Amino acid sequence: MTDLKRFEYVLALAECMNFSQAAAKLNISQSTLSQQIQKIEKEAGVSLFDRTTSVLTLTQYGQIYIKGARKIIDTYTQTLDSITDADSGASGSVTMGIAPSRAPFLLPGVVAEFTKEYPAVSLNFRENKTGDIMKDLSEGNIDFAYTVLSSQESLKDYEVVPVTEEEVMLVCKKGGDIKALAENGSVDFKKLGSEKFIALQDSQLLTDYFYTLKQKSGSQADVGLCVSELSTAIAMVKEGLGIMLLPSSYKNYGTLENDLDFYSIHQVSTKRKIAVIYRKDKYLNKPMKALIEILVKGV
Repeated sequence: MTDLKRFEYVLALAECMNFSQAAAKLNISQSTLSQQIQKIEKEAGVSLFDRTTSVLTLTQYGQIYIKGARKIIDTYTQTLDSITDADSGASGSVTMGIAPSRAPFLLPGVVAEFTKEYPAVSLNFRENKTGDIMKDLSEGNIDFAYTVLSSQESLKDYEVVPVTEEEVMLVCKKGGDIKALAENGSVDFKKLGSEKFIALQDSQLLTDYFYTLKQKSGSQADVGLCVSELSTAIAMVKEGLGIMLLPSSYKNYGTLENDLDFYSIHQVSTKRKIAVIYRKDKYLNKPMKALIEILVKGV
């Protein structure tokens, strides 16, 4: 077993915290993984994982081990990327984290433009909630993230490339009853009465915005439907079965502005920043830089 392979085994188990899931990810048997982890721990002279509890956890030695292992894997990957950059024909892969509610609208155009220049590069997208995206970024599971900047996040170890600023807007059925409440393209949240809000399970930030607006305005609106797919939520709004919140940038995706009414909200500032984020110790090869440039300029 190569040194790199042993690091990959430990990192996979540290990510999954489950032997069967980690083995499946590595495409090896569970018994093989267990044997290799035991061998690594024997050579290190310490236990990397605590198996005495019902849930597998890292020991203090395991935390030290995976931190070093990630650096070694990153250095090796960056070396290969440098070699790829020196070659005239770029290949390899790029992995990006993005919210599942944003991905179907943003990615098709981005991928179409990127593949014109880099047809041999494999693109991988991990669609997750903001918190999970940042976890993937910190653990080296993705090259960079396209995400909302949260004031709670510590970004001292990351490079932040601003993309745009967007407004969280109220979205309703085209020409529906809410139109009568609008003044100059804006709606007083309190006047929504007992309207039913449609929440997205994987968009906690938008749901948090709703409850903040509800509290500040004293509105009687409440969550009436909770769905996992954005397309389902939009279909519900189109039928007048509820209202929802969406970022203003979504108006430019497809025909949404033709199908739905978008309104600003009186009570609070709902502006938020979107950025590309990557670790400061991350080497960006030519394809990665090209993809980031496409994301920043927009398509």
